[in-house]
Amino acid sequence: MDTLLANFLGYLKIYQSYIIQVLVIGIFWEIIFLFLLKKGYTKYTEKIVTMILCGFFLSFSIAVLITMTLYGRTPGEEFSFRFQLFGSYIEAFQDNNVELLLQIIMNVIMFVPLGIFLPCCFRAFERNQSVFLVALFSSGGIELIQGIARIGMFELDDIMGNVLGAEIGYLIWWIISKLVKQMRSKGD
Repeated sequence: MDTLLANFLGYLKIYQSYIIQVLVIGIFWEIIFLFLLKKGYTKYTEKIVTMILCGFFLSFSIAVLITMTLYGRTPGEEFSFRFQLFGSYIEAFQDNNVELLLQIIMNVIMFVPLGIFLPCCFRAFERNQSVFLVALFSSGGIELIQGIARIGMFELDDIMGNVLGAEIGYLIWWIISKLVKQMRSKGD
């Protein structure tokens, strides 16, 4: 457990140097979100402060995701694709590879905010199917870019972990939204 925590703290130090990039990418996405808010495509057009806050968290979640998966990686020598399902999980546990286990956990965690904030911001994502498809296609796109551009490995396990993270986020949103509805109905 100590090794896992030490590796996690090491990752935080690495990504600490990308704060400027996260801010620039986040501001770009927030501008897009504000445009969608102005055009009336967001969930609560009458609750402007709520929507701006939700959009802020969604925008910067996307910025962190892009920074962690695509930005600042050094291209490798060859294309790298791994189509074996559960291959990294087996490797992590058989070899007691703490760093690989941390990567698996981070693949899940980094998509949780997407699952939470997409349905917070847009009615179309209140259905789980929409969140699932966005997570699947965005994760698949990231993995494809990594494999083709040689800045990482295309791994089906990463896609599976990312989608699981988005689904966990959606479940968190769903539970909270049900609790809020119950509290409001008791107040009436």
